Amino acid sequence: MISKINKLKNFGIYKDFTWKSELPEFKKFNLIYGWNRSGKTTISRVFASCEKKCTYDKDKFKQYPENGEFEIKIDDGRNIKNTDVTTNVLPIKVFNKDFIDDNISFNPYDICNPIVYVSEEDIESKKRLEKLKIDKTNLEKEYEQAKKEKSSKEDTKNTFLTGLGREIANILFDKTYNKTKAENKINYIGIDNFSDKILSDEDKKKYEAISKSEAGKTQSTFSEFHFNFTFDGEAIDNFQKIFEKVESLLNKKVVSETLDRLKNDPTINNWVKQGFDLHKIKNEKGKCLFCQKPLDRDFLTTLERHFSKDYENLQSTITILIKELLKIKQIDIATKNDDLYPDLKEKYTNKAKELNECVKKINTWIDETIKSLQEKYDKPLEVVAIYAQPEDFVSSFNAIVSELNKIITEHNEKERNHLNEVSNAREKLELNAIATALATQDYKKMVSDLNEAIKKEKNALDAVNKNKSEIAELEKQTSNISL
Repeated sequence: MISKINKLKNFGIYKDFTWKSELPEFKKFNLIYGWNRSGKTTISRVFASCEKKCTYDKDKFKQYPENGEFEIKIDDGRNIKNTDVTTNVLPIKVFNKDFIDDNISFNPYDICNPIVYVSEEDIESKKRLEKLKIDKTNLEKEYEQAKKEKSSKEDTKNTFLTGLGREIANILFDKTYNKTKAENKINYIGIDNFSDKILSDEDKKKYEAISKSEAGKTQSTFSEFHFNFTFDGEAIDNFQKIFEKVESLLNKKVVSETLDRLKNDPTINNWVKQGFDLHKIKNEKGKCLFCQKPLDRDFLTTLERHFSKDYENLQSTITILIKELLKIKQIDIATKNDDLYPDLKEKYTNKAKELNECVKKINTWIDETIKSLQEKYDKPLEVVAIYAQPEDFVSSFNAIVSELNKIITEHNEKERNHLNEVSNAREKLELNAIATALATQDYKKMVSDLNEAIKKEKNALDAVNKNKSEIAELEKQTSNISL
């Protein structure tokens, strides 16, 4: 509870008041009376200051003396001063002339408005709401104007960039070039870094010629010759190993009870072998599948001894090896390549012919070796001569391929450098066009004006949204407070 006012200074008629010792302190109920203008309302403003938690404020508390000072003593020994009134926690409510002036309103001309507001907070809310509604129209006008200004600045900038993008698209013969690419390039280089990008007429012509020139096509290199297959339980990865396997097969002697009439006629021998295999598959032992006549009792047994397991295994092995040899045969390459740069064509042709000669040797050796194997297949009971010792075909082939690939790599390097030259020339022309445009138009100011307009529009929109939010909140608060 407030016990006394220790001092009042520059507080209305109280220039320098201090509480005299003979004055009694405040009690639970107190009556202060006096003539008009004797200072009663002025004293009440000390308590109103504690209630409002502020001193002079032209909007919230304009009645408080601008330089007024006070000090209130509380019965618990604490003091409240005008300098720390913002932290006051005393529950004070003041009803004085100031409250009446601020919070009681009579308006006979507006039947929609309340006649009396019985709460200071309510009156202030209503006044604030009315002001916000008036402000709303102005803020919305300001926002619409800011939008128009921003749109106008955007149009100016976009018109400049669109024209620039179209000009560069024509220079570079690039239909995809547009204002976005032009703007990105300006932002990447920096708007202040284009003064040295303008080309002389001579350089411009040079870069235009380079940009229109055509490059050769990228060429693929040739693969080296390698093979690896498993035969007879061994990995075969060179021709010498093939030769050894073939030689072994051609010299192999089949253990069988030979029938001379079949041995001496491979054609009949193969024909009988087919018939014998068919009888085994059909499991027919009593009659001939060809003529349907009965077979001699020991006929199939005799053939079985002739076509022994060794015989069949040899033919099966030969068949497998022939299939593998066919897989490693090579094909010729074109001896002309018109896509190469002119200075490389002759070198390529010579090496291509050399490679084809090597391919011919490889395939000839393979073909002749297959012939020997086929002869052994047809005459498994005889020793067959091998064609010839192979050369180191793999090394020879790969050495020539390596030379060919050097030629192709040289071509591709030229092609890559050409693309780099074209790309560099195109960029020089692009930057020249941008630099020339920037020199004739104050693009920097366009950007600055647009950024300022965007900022202004945003601030205006924020103000509109804040106004709407405050109106909604105050309408909610004041919806049930009027009498």
